[in-house]
Amino acid sequence: MFHHRPVLTGLALGLGSSVLALPSLAADPAEAVTVQAHGPGPDADTPPPDWTVTVGGGGLYAPAFLGSGRMKATPLPYVAVTWRDTLLLDPTGLTINAFAASGLRAGAVLRLTPGRDTKDDRKALTGLGDLAPTLDAGGFIAWEPLPWLEAAVELRRSVVKLSESRDKSLNRFGLNEKIRAAEGWSGDFTVGVKAPPLLGHRLMLGAEAKATWFDESYMRAVFGVSSAQAGRSGLKAFRPSGGIASIGLAADATVLLTEQAAVTLTGSYDRLIGDAAKSPMVARGRGSKDQISVGAFVTYRFGG
Repeated sequence: MFHHRPVLTGLALGLGSSVLALPSLAADPAEAVTVQAHGPGPDADTPPPDWTVTVGGGGLYAPAFLGSGRMKATPLPYVAVTWRDTLLLDPTGLTINAFAASGLRAGAVLRLTPGRDTKDDRKALTGLGDLAPTLDAGGFIAWEPLPWLEAAVELRRSVVKLSESRDKSLNRFGLNEKIRAAEGWSGDFTVGVKAPPLLGHRLMLGAEAKATWFDESYMRAVFGVSSAQAGRSGLKAFRPSGGIASIGLAADATVLLTEQAAVTLTGSYDRLIGDAAKSPMVARGRGSKDQISVGAFVTYRFGG
């Protein structure tokens, strides 16, 4: 069974002063190892454990922030906790499956959404100020018509700003200006597929097509340029409308070393479109419409 997972491309986790863009993990290492431990075979009738904890780490090579043309390599710890088919807590946040019947599932989510810091790319961000990370709350609906196919829609709204970000420039009163977080609505539509387990249930393959949507408020926070920012950065003022911000593809492969240990390789490509691609932050070489992420993780599962 698929476990609903968010589109992670463009999501970032602040690690100290660095910001990391994460690709999609269509076949989560935690899920893949569980399939190995409880897949077809002598123990096929053994129910999976109530709790599993998967820990590990790896690295990602990804844009410094959404829309950036600067790539950045960053180490990343990986921790995921699952409870039955109901709860998943991982680096992206919390997913709760509240309803499941006849291939349909629905539930609630809490997601970490990245900010950005001028020092991530001074050439591109000087004069634009910082953007605070946020905690977003929302829900999802997922449909699994076939064991290898799932479509899902997730909608979220920013509810908590996790830090106070300030502009590095002074306003006309000689004071630092607060920069708003990416507040508003955002959402993802995904269609994921996974291959049957290969090599004696030791190789898991998954892929995903995705589209990401921002409302007007969210789009302006991430890709807009206010009059004040235009004056400080030299960019043209830009007031984007809401709409689809990106479309993309992601894939991953998980190799099970033992019933508990796994190695996952993951990659994704997203193309900024619409007003996101027209932003002065992205156009004319200041950033990039093409957002590519690759990564590798080693994980170990406890439980079961």
